[in-house]
Amino acid sequence: MTADPPANVSQPNEPASSPQLAASLDDPDLEPPIEPIRGTRGWSPHSFESLEVVEEALMASFLQAGYDRLRTPVLEPVELHARKSGAAIVSKLFEVNGAEVPACLRPEFTAGIVRTFSAMEQTPTLPWRVCVSGPVFRNEAVGELAERPEPNGITQPKLREFHQVGVELLGASGPEIDAEIIWLADWSLARLGIEQRLIRLGDLSLAREVLAGAGLPPALLAPLIEMVSEGAAQGGSVRSMERGLDQLSRWAALSVSGGPDRHDEESAHASASASMSNASSTDLERMLGVALPGQAGRGRRDPAEITRRLQRKWTLARQLPAVLDRLRGGVERLHDLRGPAPTILPRLEREFGAVAPASTAAIQDLVASLADHGVDPDRIELDLGLGRGLGFYSRMVFEIVARTPRGPVELGGGGRYDGLARVLGSTRDDRGVGFALGLERVWHVLNASGRLRSSPWREPLGFLVLPDGPRRIPQAVGLAVHLRDLRQRAVLETNLHPHHPEAQARAAELGVAHVVVVRGPWRDSGSLLIQSPPAAPPRAVGLEELTALTAENPGSGPGRGSSASTATSVGLSNASNPSAATTRWTARD
Repeated sequence: MTADPPANVSQPNEPASSPQLAASLDDPDLEPPIEPIRGTRGWSPHSFESLEVVEEALMASFLQAGYDRLRTPVLEPVELHARKSGAAIVSKLFEVNGAEVPACLRPEFTAGIVRTFSAMEQTPTLPWRVCVSGPVFRNEAVGELAERPEPNGITQPKLREFHQVGVELLGASGPEIDAEIIWLADWSLARLGIEQRLIRLGDLSLAREVLAGAGLPPALLAPLIEMVSEGAAQGGSVRSMERGLDQLSRWAALSVSGGPDRHDEESAHASASASMSNASSTDLERMLGVALPGQAGRGRRDPAEITRRLQRKWTLARQLPAVLDRLRGGVERLHDLRGPAPTILPRLEREFGAVAPASTAAIQDLVASLADHGVDPDRIELDLGLGRGLGFYSRMVFEIVARTPRGPVELGGGGRYDGLARVLGSTRDDRGVGFALGLERVWHVLNASGRLRSSPWREPLGFLVLPDGPRRIPQAVGLAVHLRDLRQRAVLETNLHPHHPEAQARAAELGVAHVVVVRGPWRDSGSLLIQSPPAAPPRAVGLEELTALTAENPGSGPGRGSSASTATSVGLSNASNPSAATTRWTARD
């Protein structure tokens, strides 16, 4: 994903020790020590072993939810990230010489995964669920690498090389899909023993719907969105949009002050041109070059001609000031919509239900689906002024925050990025959603809490869970969550007919051992149908019989779960105790 790099809250690089420096000065034949590149760190065997356990435990959780491993290249074309990721990522690329095209070290995984999906010889069965882990690289400025005390007392220098662990789900959408992604990030951290977790949830489509509803021309939406994205990447929010609104207001005011005749087109053009001549080249390129792609900044037309073309399409001078005033009011209200979901949802309906009905309904449905997954709404903080990733994400965005004794630590985040595949030149389904966790941050929180110690791990068992119709989706979600709490691999599919041969084919493709059809409340007797193996005739079972089956068959399906069998002297406390995981999951923060 395109989240900011994790801060190095574990241990930053130390300079060469004094004895080493002294020895090199005393012995003329001894070469001076070579310090590591700033923003990187080496891991001793013991520390790396514990880091690897955390990584494998997270990947095992992803596998249990039906996400298969894949790998992407470390060396990638610059254009792969320049097309969509935005200035916040592109400006920090580690570019590499010697390739046939401009190349860089990968700054994140999402674009590479979407490209892999697009390049596959045959379109995979959708939805396509994959998980990934590995190093990514951001060329942070030297000043950003120094330790800086945060308000919570934790020093957080940024890393140039760090590890991300995450998932992507391509080819599907809907509240239950987005909720699965958020739930999986939250649940995987709960299983590690991180108890105090907050889900910060936003929806970028709300800001876009407010912009569109105010009457702003579509051509000007892109530069405003870019300004919001850049401001948010630096810790801002939708208030960063006000800078763009103010610039537009100045241009509009000058464009109507060119002479006594306010309707004199030539004087308006001259004044508008003068206002643009006083604007910075960056703002001019962004505000007009994006509005009229291929024209501004390329020597084809001067600013006056660009202004004429823009005014011919829209009566900018007369309508823009009123539109901008409406936008400012909307931006202020969005910024103030932050707090626990049960408190903010009624306000959202009152203030934006009429002006942004689609986005309002989407947020309500997503919170409801998260509740189906077992997420307490009191642990969801709606932050509808969250502007992070506005240039990359299309709708839902979220962050996972751990509450620690020394203050909150953001562990990762993600969101929905519909349209990315098309931007990368693919004609395949362009819906996508995912998240990435900063592995070093997760390790630090666990290490500080004393959670890293010896623990066995149990391989998962494979189930394909299917609802018997749309009305049974919430019950199917509940059963899948229950099976995963029992350390079983449970893949939930809501778009397959449970009695169709396609369901059996999907089970064979996934390599699961059992198909479970949910016909009612999953704790009730006779509400479950099981096919074991998947091609066998279905038979009715109760929850007790299903639980006994998982105890008798502690293995996973064919070829699955190899990474889940981590056996090491350094592990995770409570990792083999399903009841402990359930307690962590249901605890209210």
